[in-house]
Amino acid sequence: MATNLLLSWPDIVANGTAYDLPTGETYYPNTQVYGGDRTRRFRSSAAATSRAWSFDLGSGVTQEPNHVILGRIGASVARDTGTSAVRVKGSTVSNFASGYNNSANITTLTGAQAHDYVRTLSPGTAYRYWLVQLETTDSVIIEVGKIHIGNWLDLGRDPLYSSRISRGPLGNYSRRSALAFELRYEGVTDSARQDLQDKVISRAENPIFLYDTANSRALLGVQLLHCRIANIKQNATAINRNNLTLTVEEVI
Repeated sequence: MATNLLLSWPDIVANGTAYDLPTGETYYPNTQVYGGDRTRRFRSSAAATSRAWSFDLGSGVTQEPNHVILGRIGASVARDTGTSAVRVKGSTVSNFASGYNNSANITTLTGAQAHDYVRTLSPGTAYRYWLVQLETTDSVIIEVGKIHIGNWLDLGRDPLYSSRISRGPLGNYSRRSALAFELRYEGVTDSARQDLQDKVISRAENPIFLYDTANSRALLGVQLLHCRIANIKQNATAINRNNLTLTVEEVI
């Protein structure tokens, strides 16, 4: 059975070395896309029709990502009177002269406030170098909140159920209450539990995205949630069988 609820962690962004980066406005540098809450974002220092981030996984290391996410790009898309697009490139050379080059128009935004973009990828080849680029028809000030490119973390099980937890506004200046959920899993394998530990729990400073691929209502109607794992409870019930309870809180 296919798993409906997938986790996205920074992956290539976290494991690679960024280069050829765009120039950001003061207080909105290009490094803001790597982690932190949603108030931390990149804003271009001048209007343009594209801004790109390139990543080098290092000598002898390649990867074939299966998805890309751009968080908080709603303002950029709204400023563009034409068609906005997201381009992804992969290559064996740092200038992307050859290899994978795939662009798709932004037809819809998702997320709790409909400001985020997600797309599946099928490059067919693993590459050392990867690039993510936001493109606009008009020359506009481009803002990007977060960039994820890599492979989904699949726990191999969907949660038995999710329950919404009441959470008040985060801080004195929050515009609304944060979404929070408790997700309960049974029968997670040891390897999947270790993946969660290595890629997410040990990198708690970096928020993740939860993606409900089939609108299964696991997140009560939210397809893509930018969040942190605030708490985890786990116990092994048998060999290679683990029960997990994750408390996730939306990043605002």
